[in-house]
Amino acid sequence: MASIFLAKSNNPYENLAIEAAIFKQKEEALYLWVNQPSIIMGRNQDACKEYNPEVLKRKNILPVRRLTGGGCVYHDFGNLNFSFFGKELNKDKWLQIIKDALETFGIHANTSGRNDLLVDGYKVSGTAYLQEDDWYVFHGTLMVDVNIEELVSVLQVSHLKYEGKGIDSIRSRVKNLCDFSNEITVSSLQCAIIDAYKKKFPDAEYGNISKDERQYQILISKDWIYSSNDCSLVIEKKVGKAIVQLHLFVENNKINHIKVYTDSLDINLCEMIQNKLVNTEYSKFENVLHSIEEEIR
Repeated sequence: MASIFLAKSNNPYENLAIEAAIFKQKEEALYLWVNQPSIIMGRNQDACKEYNPEVLKRKNILPVRRLTGGGCVYHDFGNLNFSFFGKELNKDKWLQIIKDALETFGIHANTSGRNDLLVDGYKVSGTAYLQEDDWYVFHGTLMVDVNIEELVSVLQVSHLKYEGKGIDSIRSRVKNLCDFSNEITVSSLQCAIIDAYKKKFPDAEYGNISKDERQYQILISKDWIYSSNDCSLVIEKKVGKAIVQLHLFVENNKINHIKVYTDSLDINLCEMIQNKLVNTEYSKFENVLHSIEEEIR
């Protein structure tokens, strides 16, 4: 027998912890969920290379690291997430359910590459999967009415990803499903996916499940979110009236080395910033800069 689970929360940490709980049950299932604005990283990505934490904090966007691999994606209330669970990796079967649901709106989608779903050449969905003890979870995004300008502003996409592909920017590569049908919404697509799933699994029933608390605690921990290998990045900020360029060297959310360059007339500013930022958590460096600004005013 199969089950259908619908998220009651928009908290990405809770929703991923519920996904983990369903995964542990080892049953055929469909899970549909919507997150509040958040950046969802692949399991093995470097946080400091995927987004700027000060931008996320200013925009009230949550940083999240999922259990599956793949690239970094932006979620908001215009994005519908799906998860399929089964004892085999039935990607074609599961994606056909999504395609059948989209067909009800007159949208014809096709698969491309290793994990994309395209409509008229534009990416509308990305997918990833996880295997554990011969059981699979296969999940993905469906861009129904995502704020693409916000998506572009918060993701730091490597130019290497587009090299040789004739793609000028991420904006030119993605499109919302609502651009192809004025009838589609997150809610209507959710219903269409459920209907398509029930055609494949006629005995499917709605279920309720609590989040995996242990997994939830892992997902919200900074050690998990910012876990990474050594990385470096350059951030330019205005501190007071001075332009400051920060060369940060980060390991596991800790700034272990920093070089500071500035046009400030205060010759001690660089040393002050270096002393205050070294050994600081990378996720808190903006707070430290604000304290420096208050100090030099």
